[in-house]
This record gives sequence, structure tokens and C-alpha cells, in this order.
Amino acid sequence: MKRVLPVIHQSERAECGLASLAMVLSYYGFETSLLELRLKYSISSNGLTLDSMIQIANDLELSSRPLKLEPEALQALKTPCILHWNMNHFVVLKEVKSKSIIIHDPGKGCCEISFAEVNKRFTGVALELLPKTTFKKKEPKPVFSMRQLWSDIVGLKSSMAKIFVLSLFAQFFTILTPYYLQTVIDRVIPTYNENLLIILAGAFLLVLVFQQATTLIRTYVVLHLSSAFSIQVSSNLFHHLLRLPLAFFEKRDVGDIVTRFDSLKKIEEFLTTSFVETIIDGFMAISIIALMFYYDSSLTFLVLFFVALYTGFRIIAFKAFRRLNENEIRSRAKERSNFIENIQNIQTLMSFDAQHKQSSQWSNLHVDYVNSAIEVKKTRLWYQVINGIIFGIENILVIYFLAQGILSKELSIGMLTAYIAYKGIFTQRYGNLINKIMEFRMLGLHLERVSEVALTQPIRDLPVDQKLTFSGNIKLKNIAFKYDDFSKNVLHNIHLDIDAGEHVAITGPSGVGKSTLTKILLGLLEPSSGDVLVDGKPLAEFGRKNFRRHTASVLQNDKLYTGTLLDNITFFEPEPDLDWAKECAKVAQVHNNIMSKPMGYNSLIGHMGGALSGGEKQRVILARALYKKPKLLIMDEATSHLDMATEKAVNQAISQLEITRIVVAHRPQTIRSADRVLKLTKKGIFQLEKDTYLHKKHDQPTPPNDTMKEI
Repeated sequence: MKRVLPVIHQSERAECGLASLAMVLSYYGFETSLLELRLKYSISSNGLTLDSMIQIANDLELSSRPLKLEPEALQALKTPCILHWNMNHFVVLKEVKSKSIIIHDPGKGCCEISFAEVNKRFTGVALELLPKTTFKKKEPKPVFSMRQLWSDIVGLKSSMAKIFVLSLFAQFFTILTPYYLQTVIDRVIPTYNENLLIILAGAFLLVLVFQQATTLIRTYVVLHLSSAFSIQVSSNLFHHLLRLPLAFFEKRDVGDIVTRFDSLKKIEEFLTTSFVETIIDGFMAISIIALMFYYDSSLTFLVLFFVALYTGFRIIAFKAFRRLNENEIRSRAKERSNFIENIQNIQTLMSFDAQHKQSSQWSNLHVDYVNSAIEVKKTRLWYQVINGIIFGIENILVIYFLAQGILSKELSIGMLTAYIAYKGIFTQRYGNLINKIMEFRMLGLHLERVSEVALTQPIRDLPVDQKLTFSGNIKLKNIAFKYDDFSKNVLHNIHLDIDAGEHVAITGPSGVGKSTLTKILLGLLEPSSGDVLVDGKPLAEFGRKNFRRHTASVLQNDKLYTGTLLDNITFFEPEPDLDWAKECAKVAQVHNNIMSKPMGYNSLIGHMGGALSGGEKQRVILARALYKKPKLLIMDEATSHLDMATEKAVNQAISQLEITRIVVAHRPQTIRSADRVLKLTKKGIFQLEKDTYLHKKHDQPTPPNDTMKEI
């Protein structure tokens, strides 16, 4: 069996290396997907290095040979192999030609690159990969299927049955129409039988009414089913999406996730409309071809020859058409991601006067999308042209042979018109059937995109236990954390015991992992090793949902939502407690700011919080955290945008709360209000003598070693 190098597109920003490995593995018979490799090897947002790719290849029984070479020597490489590209990317070399090379780019697909372009992009590093003697082939695992999407839809089977029966009735009436034409020509016109003409006209008028009524009812059923599918499946997938690990979102662009939901719309359209139409078109094609054989078998074989010719053309052209559709979807995702990013960062664009630069970048991405969409439309246009040519020739030949039949008195004029009408219906239905089958095959592309979300495992958790309480005690035992299997630990040897009701400040230089530590404390990130203990129980045993019922946080990237200030403080609680919301706003020192606005707590804000200052946003987010009545409050630079007087008031109010408080801060004023001060370094976490540290902090950026002791 001939080996085929597949194109596997990267889903995350920095997984080109993993995608390249997946292509080479699949070429040698180890059929795998990015999802499988991703589950086996954790990759950070920084991507893979050449060394880590060699480690993975070795683990999967591929021998590696890293090489340094000039572009002129690419011909000597054993293909497929991996090339380092543009200093920050990996691609798979498929073939070297005399003036160009063919690569499979995880970001763009199959590309032919001239040697002039290769000289600019190829960094001179290549990785040859060959199977070891211990290498074993593997069949592909079953992918996400449509059955998994529709299995939970209420009333699906009954609705599909109704649509099928109604469609059959509508098509039955369609089959009768050519017979009406034949009867009028052969029996009414030659005999001038006006009474028969009136009867036939009335009968077929009644047929028309039934046909349109049936079509109307079917349309209503399809509309209902489409709505049910959209609501249930989209809601289920969105619910699943929101339960995925934080890393899933950190490694992907927003536009890519959005376009995956667009793919769900394509699947919905096929299942609710095209699926039944495909069955009906197939049934109609078989029924009409049987009628055509009744009229003239020789001519019908001629029709089938042209049908087979068109079918063969569509099958041959399918792969190229699928690739064009894939390029269109991916270019659309990049364009949408850039658009959303620019809108979200409009203030930064304005302050740097970079609107023109970013506008040009978006325009280039939009042009790429439009060009890819044009290629798809041009291909569809060629399909129509080829269809017109093939069936146009068929039509000319059929009319010619039918006319010969009339001249030889083997056929009547009525039979000629009926046969041509039936042939027209058959050609149309068969064309629709082929289009729907190709559309069905194209759904694999959309299913692959949806499966990236649907097959990613959500965070496993225990059901909520309303009776379970939390005192506020949290402990870290020998915690270590790294973002992937191939990088160094960001945190290691972290031992921490925080008592219930304690107020702890964590400080340390930028980049040592303070924000990462807060996410581990909140259960947003899983430590690579070690235990997070909540009231003495492992977090997994206590339950993340149970834990989060009693915790709140103010993190650096927290956002507000579109709605009123009250909505944001209460997190859109159906029956908000206005008095408690005001108390929380007072503790956060934002009540007066809110009341100064014309609509007070009912003032509307956007998710970017444009009507609020940076300090007001932070305080509203703090009020939102306090509204939960948490037993544990974690704040990461939560008062960094406040003036000293307001920050002092906030710190004093927080220090009086009878809950556990963990504050990541640099300012002495915030640290001073804590019971204990901890310093996080690359070597671990240490307790500081607070007074000595604050005294030295005033004079020196770093406290001397004698103020530190290991916890």
C-alpha cells in the first residue's frame, strides 16, 4: 500500500512541532491525531524545541538525525523530514523539485515554495526521522461522530420520521406531473377531448395543493427540529467548553474557538435538512430511473453513463475541494482572532498610534480569507460548468435518439415529453444527491474542528455538597509545577501552611511564579507534583466545586461583564441582595464612586469597563469577590491601580475581615497589613521578618539574607 503524507493542522498557537511529528508518524503507519499526542505529551504555550521533539520521537520508536545544512543540500534528505522554518516554526518537507520544494505546513497546509523563498525561510536545521526495528504501526482511533451530537436530542427520531414521510408525499406528487403532460399530449389534444382536459386539470390542481401543503408542513417540522438541535447541541457544547482546563484557552486564539462553533452550524444544517433530502433524492433517483427504463432502456443506459462520468469527476476533485474549504475556515479563524484582539486592545492601539499598522495587518488577513473563499467559489463554479457540459451533451444525445424513436414510430410525442421531463428530474435529483454526499464527506472537516472541543476532557470533579463547610485552612505540600513535560519547573519545593483567618502577603521578583502559585491555590492549575490540602483533605477529594463555593479571588486578568454595576458585583444573581452588594462596595471603597453616577448601581458598563477608571474596575471586581462571602480570599496585585489613600483604606477594611486572606503584592503599604510575609524565589518560598523586611524595603530593593528563613 502506497504511503501517504497527511496534512495535520495545528490547533494551538505553538504546536507546529507536535503536528509535524504527527504527520511523519502517520506516514509510517502510526495513525495518530494531535489530540492523542496532546494527551500523552503536555506542551506549553512556548511550543517544542528540537531536543524535546527528538525525545518524543524516540519515545514513539522513531530514530532521529538532526542536521545542519544549506538549502542546496535539501535534495539529500530522507523525506518526509522536519525543517525549522522562519526561526519560530516547524514544517514537514514532502518533496524536493528542481526549482521548488513541497512542504506540509501545520499552519497553512500543503504549499509549494520556490528556492528563492526557501533561502529566506529555512534556518538550516532539519530533523530526519526513520522507524526503528521496534516501531509498530497503529490504526487510527475512532474520531468524534455525529451520533454523539444528536443522541441526546429530545424527539429527534419522531421528527426525522415525520420529515421523511412528508418528503415522500411531496416527491410522489412531483413524479405525477410528467404523466399529466404525456396524457394531455397523447390523449386530449389528438381527440379534442375537452371534458378529459378539465378532469385532468382539476385532479392535478388538487395534487398541487396537496404537494404545497405537505411541503409547508415539512418546512415547519424542519424548522422546529433545527431549533431544537441548535439549542440543545450548542448549549451542551458551550457548557462542555466552559468546563475545560484553563490551559485549553491560554493556548488558543479566540477566533479559532469561535469558528469551531460556526462548524457546528454546518453540521446542524446537514442533519436537519440535507440528511433527509439526501435519502429522498436517492429514493427519487432510483424511482425515476426505473420509470425511464420502462420508457427506453437503451437511452437510460446512456444517461447512466454520463451520470457515472460526472460522479467520477466529483470523486477525483474532492480532496482538492476539501483542502480549499479547510484553508477558508482557517484563514477566517485568523482574521476573526485579529479583529477581536484589535477591538479589545483599542486603547493600546490609540496610545501607540498603531491603528494604521494593525489595520493593514487585519486587511492582509481579510484578503487571505477573501481569496480563499474565492477559490472555493471558483471551484464550485467549475463544478457547475462541468455539470452543464456533461449533462448538456447528454441532453442533446437523448433528444436526438428520442426524435429518432418518434420518426420510426416507436415513441409518441407525449412519451418524448414525459421522458425528457423524467430525465430532467433525475438529473437534478442525482446532481443534488452527489452534492449532498460530497457535503456529507465535507462534514468530516467540521467534525474534526468540533471534536477539538468536544473530545478535550473537562476537569473531573465531585458533585456539589451543600453541607460541606470550609474553615479557610489551606496547605501546600512539596508543590512543583512546570508548563510542559520538557521545560524546567516554574515552582518547586513549595511548602506552605496557612491557618484559617490568617492574612498572608506573598512578595518576590517578577517572573518567579507568584501568579502561577495563586492559580494552584485556587485549583485553576494542577501542580506537576505535590498536594494541595483543603482543611486537611486533598483538593480532588474535597472537590473543586465545593472549594470554589467558599473561595473568591481578584486576579490580574479578571474582567467585568456587559451589564449593570449591580450585575457585576452579584455576578448576575437572579435575586441580588442589594444591601449586601452595597456593604461589599463600601469595603472595596467603591460605593461612593457608584452612587456618584446618575443610575447608581444600575449604571450600565461594557465588558471592557470603559465607563470606569482602572482603580474603579479593580474595586468593583473586589466587591464582586466579597459578595460571595468567601472563607478564603486570594488577591494578585488587586490594588495596584489605587492611589495610596484609597489603597490604605481598602487594606484596612480587608485586614478586619474574619476570613483567610492571601495577597500577592509589592507595595509596603499592602504588605504591612498582613500577619505574615512570604517571599517566593526560584529556590522556594521563605518567611520574612515583616518589620525588618519593611524597614529594609524602604531603603533597598532586596532584603538581606538574614531577614529570611525557610518555612
